[in-house]
Amino acid sequence: MKTLTRDDIEQLIVSTVEEKGYLIFDLYVPITPKGAVRVFIEKKVKEPINHEDCASVSKALHGIEDLDWMFEKYSLEVSSPGLNRVLKTPKQFNGAVGEKIKFTVSSESGEKTDTYFGILKMVNESEISVLLQDTEVEKIFNLNDVRKANVETDILKHS
Repeated sequence: MKTLTRDDIEQLIVSTVEEKGYLIFDLYVPITPKGAVRVFIEKKVKEPINHEDCASVSKALHGIEDLDWMFEKYSLEVSSPGLNRVLKTPKQFNGAVGEKIKFTVSSESGEKTDTYFGILKMVNESEISVLLQDTEVEKIFNLNDVRKANVETDILKHS
């Protein structure tokens, strides 16, 4: 058995998921010998992930011989990121352009935080632009100041 680095493991998972026609939204490979490998997938087009999608990806990942040892130590969880998915990276924010988001921003002093709701209009590597819900004003925020963010889905629209 060849020794795999954490990057090797992540690359095997990413390439397998992409070969199945999905994208990785987020991936968690535990450092300690307990826990779960968590793979959050999304479709290349904005459509919901269903149980069959998760089962298909799970079966493909369990079929990777180089990872047999890992699945003896860890459980595998494959799921969608959820309707109110967490946004951490510029790529994740970019996938939410046009959607309503809720986010918390630190003040310049870092001593307090403010929470905002609005429509995400633009993303680049260092900033987001949001049309704020309460003022209808578009404002730019530095991504480094965003402490927590997620998509805010009106569940009634999806039923």
